[in-house]
Amino acid sequence: MTWRRYHRFINAYWLGSYELEVQLTLQRLLRPGDVFYDVGANVGFFTVLGARLVGPRGRVFAFEPVPDSAGVARDQIALNGLSWCEVVPLAVSAHSGQRTLSYVPGKGAIAHLGSKRVGSELEISVETMTLDSFVADHTFPALVKVDVEGAELEVLQGAAATIKRGTCLILELHSTAVAGEVVGILGEAGYAFESLEGTPTTRPTEHTRLVARLNPTWP
Repeated sequence: MTWRRYHRFINAYWLGSYELEVQLTLQRLLRPGDVFYDVGANVGFFTVLGARLVGPRGRVFAFEPVPDSAGVARDQIALNGLSWCEVVPLAVSAHSGQRTLSYVPGKGAIAHLGSKRVGSELEISVETMTLDSFVADHTFPALVKVDVEGAELEVLQGAAATIKRGTCLILELHSTAVAGEVVGILGEAGYAFESLEGTPTTRPTEHTRLVARLNPTWP
C-alpha cells in the first residue's frame, strides 16, 4: 500500500510498523468481502489496511470526528484508489446529537469527547451518532475496531442491537474502570474474550487490547 508522509505524524505509519499486533489481528479476522467499521480511525492507517484485506467486494467505514485527521484519512484512501472506503466525519457515542470534542491540533490521536483538559487543546462541536443508528442504514459489520480514547463504554451503550447480532470487536481499553464496564456489557450479551493473538482469556480486564466474539470456536 502507499502512504503519504506527513511530518507531524509518527514514522511508524509510513514504515508500516505501527501497532503491528493490531495489524496482524485485522489480518486474522478480516476476509475478502467483509464489512469493517474503524471507529476512531484517526488518520486512516488501519482503514487502509482493512480496505486491503476486505478488497473491492467489501466495505470500510472510517469514523473520525477530528476534521484534520478525517482529511488525512480521505487523502490516504484516495491515494490508494480505495473506492470501497468512506470516511464518516462524526463521533460514535451513546446518543445521536452534538457534543464537545477536545484535541490538540496536529495530534488528533488523543482527541476526547468533553471539555478540554489542558490549555493547549482546542474545543469544537461535533455531530455524534450511535452505532445502532448507523447500522440501521448501512451494511452490518463483520468487525468493528474501537479506539476512542476512553469513550469505549459510550460506543457500546449505543450499540446494543449491533452487539446482539454478534459483530466481532477489537477494543482498546484506556482504564481498568472502563475495561470492567465494557467486559460486563459484552459478557452479559454472551461474548467471549481473547487476546489479539487469538488466545482465550479468563481475565479480560487485565488487557489493554482485547478481541470480543459471540460464540467463538477455538482450536
